[in-house]
Amino acid sequence: MLWRGGRRAHSVAAMRRTVLAGAAAVAAAATACGPVATRPAAQDAGERHARAAAAPAPRWPDAARYALDLAYDARRFTLEGTERIAFRNAGPDPLASVWLRAWANAFGGCRVSRAHVTIRAGGTLGARRRDCTALEVRLPRPLAPGAETRIALQIRVTAPARPDRFGRFHGAAYFGNAIPVLAVADRRGFQLPPYTFAGESFYSLTSAWRVRLRAPAGLQVASTGTQAGGRDAVGALTLVAPKARDFMLVVGRFDVRTARAGGVRLRRFSIPGTRAREAERTLATAALSMRRYAAWYGPYGRPEVDLVEGPGEVARGGVAMEYPELVLTPVQPTAIAHELAHQWFYSIVGDDQWSEPWLDESFAEFSAARLSPSRAQNRLRGCHLPDASAVPLEGSMATMTREPGRYVRTVYVGGACFLRAVQRALGEARFDTFIRGLVASHRDDVETTPEFVAALRAAAPGNATVERLLRRTGLAS
Repeated sequence: MLWRGGRRAHSVAAMRRTVLAGAAAVAAAATACGPVATRPAAQDAGERHARAAAAPAPRWPDAARYALDLAYDARRFTLEGTERIAFRNAGPDPLASVWLRAWANAFGGCRVSRAHVTIRAGGTLGARRRDCTALEVRLPRPLAPGAETRIALQIRVTAPARPDRFGRFHGAAYFGNAIPVLAVADRRGFQLPPYTFAGESFYSLTSAWRVRLRAPAGLQVASTGTQAGGRDAVGALTLVAPKARDFMLVVGRFDVRTARAGGVRLRRFSIPGTRAREAERTLATAALSMRRYAAWYGPYGRPEVDLVEGPGEVARGGVAMEYPELVLTPVQPTAIAHELAHQWFYSIVGDDQWSEPWLDESFAEFSAARLSPSRAQNRLRGCHLPDASAVPLEGSMATMTREPGRYVRTVYVGGACFLRAVQRALGEARFDTFIRGLVASHRDDVETTPEFVAALRAAAPGNATVERLLRRTGLAS
């Protein structure tokens, strides 16, 4: 997300109002999510899910498959339909319940209920927490380790009138983080942080998505994933994302222009009447960013990314926001570069954005600053390393938001400054080899700070400068 700040805009988690273009969920996946029953998990085709069921995973429930069949009401700015979720208990103990994150309910709480969820099969509604952004689903019987089951939901999500990552802008509906997703459990238990308007608190595992969406023919849909074929006989389109940790939709009237960066298709969704020159500049910056990041960090591995023009402000001070395979961004080059870097650091390599926000925001800001200053403003000139005696770099969002300016100063600027210092200590070629290995080993998975530190020490054994940097920032003692 890119934040406004002082005399310059700080690219701090800025684009989170992706274009939840029409949460469309799905006929084909509906077959995979048929009658609800508990059964042993079948072998998954994905690399990460091909692990032996006998070995508990560090996070669960996993191997999720989302199938949605939705209709978009342009008069009410509402998505309504069914959502089926199949998942596996990859943890060490039986699961009596799972939790859903209905983040849309942060905009008004339980009383307004912008994400109305009814459980049709596979469980019953239990506790509601965090202003109804956390909904417990109690399973009919405990789900054994290695077993899988399915739940079926009826959902209705209405975008609020305010312009935001979840909201409305120029007649379009932005469904950022609006579709209910499974909460993550780990050795600490189920993680149910509050929604924050100061950045992000999202934490979810890579899953398979298939969304069937009925939307008026005159409206464009920007989304996570890609469209499979044209509209069907009733005007519905099918959106498929084999590996995404969330699903964003934006539905409305846009001018759409395309370009390519290698094998990746770039689509710019502009407010009608936007000058063609601005869209072309956005696509040129995006193409440069995607090529550079692929060279530095490894392949993108998705066929498409959408760049959607959104509100001038998101989440009370941001100017841009990232989602899997979709970003909300103005024409500003630094915002574009920052948000697209999140496709590697948040989307491909996931993290717990509430507990360890530096693991994606610092990397995104650092990556944008690596581009030529003639193409994107470098905001790291004269930057300072975080001081662990004041606040450690790995601090949570709760810590980072206790003092005005701390989040931007520590996570965006300070964390990026730390990565630049590590790059100088290792040398650019060795640093890029290190980061490519980190991305490859955590692709479509989740990274933690201890894992980063261990990988860095393995890449630079006995490096006194690296050890000093780790101690200075509080990442290691």
